[in-house]
Amino acid sequence: MHRIAELHTEATELMDEVEEYLISKGYDIEAIRDGSGASLEELDYGNDVTDKLCERLENGFGLVDKEDRCFL
Repeated sequence: MHRIAELHTEATELMDEVEEYLISKGYDIEAIRDGSGASLEELDYGNDVTDKLCERLENGFGLVDKEDRCFL
């Protein structure tokens, strides 16, 4: 159980880093957590949707200003 708690803390810290990075690149975190099954929150749940999520982000999903695409 201690190990689970440690891993959860580490995952939370990593997610915070990812969110900060995405915000710095012009993404709206709330928009990226859209419940679509291929969104940022799925990673929080432990589902590896990385490839699909990255594809969506590269296509402008969640960008505040779609004109200012800042490819990851």
